[in-house]
Amino acid sequence: MTSKGVVLVLLFVGACGRSELLAGDPAARANLSAGGSLGEGGQAGPRGTQGFSGAVAAGGQTGAGGSIRPVTEYPVSTAAGSSPEGIPDPYGITGGPDGNMWFTERLGNKIGRITPTGTITEFPIDNPGCRPSGITVGTYGFLWFTEEVGNNVGGVDTSGRIIEIAIPTANSTPLGITGTPSGDLWFTERDSSRVAFVQEAAAVIEFSIPTAKSAPTGIVIGPDNNAWFTESAGNRIGNVGAFGLFTEFSVPSSSSQPMNIVAGPDGNLWFTEFSGNKIGRITPSGKFLEYAVPTSNAGPKAITQGQDGNLWFTEWASKKIGRITPAGIVTEFSLGAVPEGIAGGGDAMWFTEPDAGKIGRISL
Repeated sequence: MTSKGVVLVLLFVGACGRSELLAGDPAARANLSAGGSLGEGGQAGPRGTQGFSGAVAAGGQTGAGGSIRPVTEYPVSTAAGSSPEGIPDPYGITGGPDGNMWFTERLGNKIGRITPTGTITEFPIDNPGCRPSGITVGTYGFLWFTEEVGNNVGGVDTSGRIIEIAIPTANSTPLGITGTPSGDLWFTERDSSRVAFVQEAAAVIEFSIPTAKSAPTGIVIGPDNNAWFTESAGNRIGNVGAFGLFTEFSVPSSSSQPMNIVAGPDGNLWFTEFSGNKIGRITPSGKFLEYAVPTSNAGPKAITQGQDGNLWFTEWASKKIGRITPAGIVTEFSLGAVPEGIAGGGDAMWFTEPDAGKIGRISL
């Protein structure tokens, strides 16, 4: 076990011309905390562009050994011309406090919101080329996201107001992000091999991972209230508390490239092995089980828990959605596009399709 902490002050910067120091602005805090949700038909927030609810039915998809699951896809409305590449590149996705799903657009440089019936609204980020990536629910009615190239952590409230927080370490490449029960945040810094803890009092503590060049990627709060993260280059699962005490566990399969991680309904942590083509499970004490994905070279990537008590994951290389029970039974459902992020919302799982510029929905 190793403790390597560096305490740094966190500043709300004005790179976007809209940043505010929440910690020193009680009125702003109260306003954000009281911010009402926007339901179906609600107007777009500041600078938002109202989309459309034109669903494209993909028909029932049959998984390997699975039953029919209706899949619906919703094109992101500004796909054409929204980025130099011509696609918005929807990436991370999460459920919001307003009952809608929120997602990042890496190439579109926006945060998107989609209602349960498929109406999409987008909110531009005034930091060109920042590549918003991971996204999670946080404090004050905000959803928080990482800017992979912008080297910031950003926040968006349910009306679409965006703030940005500068990460002190340059070129850290923040990726995964997760909220804590107390309202704080943890995120990974892939290129600096650190994980960072963002306190409510507007301070950040960065911790260097004992294994150099570990490339931390996904992160989640475990049943022990510590942050659990994947080391995609170090082939380990890491655990760190607020005081910087690390424990690292080597994944049994070599060169498995663990990618994303989630707390499961069984009290364990579940993660994807992108190169190992497996779904891994680790107990809080560090014991592993691994389950092979039926499709070869599927490239399992994102993983989350569904309201049905199962774990759901994306298969980036095989264009499928996977489901694994706590007992390890895997079922796959075929798609027509590459899935990336995935999150539960209502009676469905929602996922992003970067190459197609769409948000997908598969019924539970």
